[in-house]
Amino acid sequence: MERNIKKFCKKPSKILFTKLTPELQEQMITTSFNVLSQKTGNQEKALEILQVLDQVSVVHGYTIYTGDMNLSTPLERLTRMGITTLPVISPDELGDIREIFDATIEHFPEYLRDPSDPRLNAVGDPLVYALGGFAAFGNPGSFHNPLVRDLRIKCWKQAIKLFNQVIKGYYDKDLRDNYKVEVLFDRMMFRKAGQKAVAEAWHRDVMPGDLIDQRDEVYGGWINLDNKDQYFSCLPGSQLGITQRDIPSGFDTMTKREMANMMKKKDVKKKVEKMNKDQREKYLTTLIKPILLEVGKHRNKFKIPPGHMVIFPQYIMHEVVANAVKHDMYRLFLGWRMTIRNKSLRDNEKYMSEQAVVPLPGGMIPPLYAASHQSQQLGIPTLKKLTKAQKKKFDLDKWVKDLDDKYTQLYPTERMKKLSKRLKTTKNKREVIAKMNTEYLNAAEINVPFDEEKFIDDPDMTISFRSVFRTNPKDDSTKTTLIKWSRDTIPTKFLKKQVYDGSGGKGTYMKGPRYMKSLKAMGLKMYPNYSKQEKIIYRPNRVN
Repeated sequence: MERNIKKFCKKPSKILFTKLTPELQEQMITTSFNVLSQKTGNQEKALEILQVLDQVSVVHGYTIYTGDMNLSTPLERLTRMGITTLPVISPDELGDIREIFDATIEHFPEYLRDPSDPRLNAVGDPLVYALGGFAAFGNPGSFHNPLVRDLRIKCWKQAIKLFNQVIKGYYDKDLRDNYKVEVLFDRMMFRKAGQKAVAEAWHRDVMPGDLIDQRDEVYGGWINLDNKDQYFSCLPGSQLGITQRDIPSGFDTMTKREMANMMKKKDVKKKVEKMNKDQREKYLTTLIKPILLEVGKHRNKFKIPPGHMVIFPQYIMHEVVANAVKHDMYRLFLGWRMTIRNKSLRDNEKYMSEQAVVPLPGGMIPPLYAASHQSQQLGIPTLKKLTKAQKKKFDLDKWVKDLDDKYTQLYPTERMKKLSKRLKTTKNKREVIAKMNTEYLNAAEINVPFDEEKFIDDPDMTISFRSVFRTNPKDDSTKTTLIKWSRDTIPTKFLKKQVYDGSGGKGTYMKGPRYMKSLKAMGLKMYPNYSKQEKIIYRPNRVN
């Protein structure tokens, strides 16, 4: 039998594999996966064996798991496919958990609320805690409230059983004896029915190399608090043979990587030499499209049942699919670090004592809104002179109706309502639009120059107002701008005066911070201090 093993290892083939006992066959497969998962031994040979046995395939350089998708244990699923789920909360408890979740966010201290209904903001609209379809929170309360602290402990108790098995399976005695596990802070997510996350193409979430050891493993995931399944779309097996610290920090996208690979080809490099940036990107996108499509055929949509948490190496190749949810979605994101170091990834003691927003494992600080909200959806109307070509296509009635709808919906003051009513009957629509614009600027406390008479006298001058967006794409009543959302949602003392330098001249406006300070720094009511027992899971611990 030893001879058969040597023959197979020297030149793997299915015929030689059948000459091994069933026990040795399973051992050969398990060992090969472990070699790739642990990044040890002869990884090239392990990959060759698994390819011959139809356990994995390599598609354009990406390792894809092609074996049995119904693996029997969480350990096998994690070390082979790169993803597993574990039960944490029973279905009977989930209803109560969601009620506590709702009560928790309704009492976040960082927001303005309707005195009679904490679910509403200062003007009586549904309170939106963070802008954008992804809907993960960016306030310090979402990291430190009693519910998430209790959920992390529940998840920890289940996860350490799995990590204990993972560590015991390491061939390297130093790692087997010294690996520890710590919980990484992450935030809550509440996605309203109708919302959808912005699509993110294939990518790996990776770590800044200076934060982790060469042998660190960082896992991501979340716990599903819904009464319905949630899903994670990834390329199973794409984590095999990948060392986390070797991946460039930030956001490793398949598109960026394949474009770089194309540029290594002499004929491609020569062809794009004289192209500008846009032309080059368009050309390279065309070249790599077949590759992305071919790799994408191997995606797998993994189900996370209610009350279960999902765990995966955060560098597994995955995507975010932009599907609108049909029900309110509840989730707590989770992170885990397996390390030989004794020091935590972050200065957790400071974050806990001040109850601050904690940077995500990849280094990003969770924001309240995206950079695009600040640049494209601010909410300041701009003046724009029509060109000769634009004048021919200009639809006056459509333009008037669009501005009327936006002004009256965003700031329906008594004067705005009267002006809107007058707009329906007057022939001098430019005059009324000018007054409505002034009323809008006053109501939003946007102090930018606007000369009504000059605007009225110049028929080629228009007001461009494209920065309105819906917090819920399917609900017109949720239209807002960054400035309005800030004023309706963030306490006045936390708003910041900003300088605006636009087409009409310089001015000022107020907006909420993109990143929140700690509860302590903001002088807000803090949650109970972390106990010594609670703090234990936020530093590296032995689990074997």
